[in-house]
Amino acid sequence: MGFKRYFKVFVFVSVFVLSALLPDRACAQRTVLGQFFVSGHFVDGVYPPDKKVIGGEFYVGQYRGNFYWMGGLQYTPAWERSEFGCFDVAGGAMYRLLGTRNRMLNVYAGGIAMVGIDYPRGRKALEDLVVDSGSGSIDVSSEEEVSGKTKIMVGLEPRVEFEFFPFKIMAIVVGGSAPVKVVTQQDVFSMRLYGGLRFNF
Repeated sequence: MGFKRYFKVFVFVSVFVLSALLPDRACAQRTVLGQFFVSGHFVDGVYPPDKKVIGGEFYVGQYRGNFYWMGGLQYTPAWERSEFGCFDVAGGAMYRLLGTRNRMLNVYAGGIAMVGIDYPRGRKALEDLVVDSGSGSIDVSSEEEVSGKTKIMVGLEPRVEFEFFPFKIMAIVVGGSAPVKVVTQQDVFSMRLYGGLRFNF
């Protein structure tokens, strides 16, 4: 199962590389100094295999000389194969390692810092952050109850990313990340793949 997933990613990235190396018809440069973008990605956890993480992320960012900065939100819901969900704000920078002359294909490395909340399955994300009086406490059924409470999460997430522009203002983004959470109820170390679309404006 793991091999098939990595093979699909390899084929996907190879298509990007081959497409970018084909002669283009004098296309204008894709990324311009000072240009802003919005980016939305689907996130799929690959490690640890027994705790499946699925979610999404949304960023706003800006291209600079040899890097771009970004800031946004990440969300991974708690479900049957993930004891805790997470909602956080994140921001950081990605530096261009490789790129074609017209920036049709780019390879970045960098990372983001994250701060947010971990919350257990079967409870509302903000439930434990609200001061509850004796009569105002919220009951959770025994089938849904999971040990743990909503608590603060802090971490860093190194990333490697491929950015391919089939059109001038739209890019397909594929990458991998390895979140390291120094304050968390989840796994301290994990690995994820992500992919989505980026629109420049």
